[in-house]
Order: sequence, then structure tokens, then C-alpha cells
Amino acid sequence: QGRESTAHSRAVFTWMRATLPPSAVVLASNDTLVYLYTGRKSVRPVPNSVAFYTDDHAGMLANFTGLDQLVGSFGITHILVSPGDYVTEFEPDDREQIIRLLLENPAHKTIYSADGFTVREIESPGLSVGFVR
Repeated sequence: QGRESTAHSRAVFTWMRATLPPSAVVLASNDTLVYLYTGRKSVRPVPNSVAFYTDDHAGMLANFTGLDQLVGSFGITHILVSPGDYVTEFEPDDREQIIRLLLENPAHKTIYSADGFTVREIESPGLSVGFVR
């Protein structure tokens, strides 16, 4: 399954390696593969384990509802949303909310979308985070 998933991801990884600047920092559920296949730094939004043990859904989703703080803390410039993101860690309703938060933030712009993969660029007021073509 891992090999099949990685093969399915190759197109987006190839695009990211060719398009994103070397200084890009990507928020991704599978940060290791992003780094290995693109050479770009990647950060995984690690869930609050105490929130999981106490069934605190707001705490479980804190990294996503407070995405601006996470972006600022780690210098994140891009977000990768993949078809299998957060399936094993979160209940379906929570996962749906996470994906919505990642895809619908008006301060971010979609720069790639194909085969269930979406790459969004973080647009910060007064700060150019784009890349030169």
C-alpha cells in the first residue's frame, strides 16, 4: 500500500520539486516523503496526544484551527493536501473539518490541483511568499 500511495504521489512531488523554491517549507501529513521526493523542508502538524486521550476534539484540531500560528512558528510557505491525509489519526467528521480548514482559507491560494492532490501557497499580508517562474 505504501508503494502504491507513493507512486500515486509522484506527479505532485515532481511538480513541487520543479516549481517550489528551494526555501519552501511545506505543511504535509507525510512530511518525510515530501522531503525525500522534493528536497523541500516539510512539517507535519503533530496532533496533541493529551487531547486524543481526553476526547477533546477542539484540542485535537488546534493545529488546524490555529493554522496561522503554526505557519508563523515554522515558516510554512505551502500546504500539501493529499487524498489519504489524516484518515487514520482522526474521526471522519474531524478529518472533514481539517481538510476544509486547509482548503478554504482565503489567505491561501491553490497553485496545483490534480488527482486529489492540492498545493496551496500561503499568502501573508505585506509579505511575498510566492516564487518566481
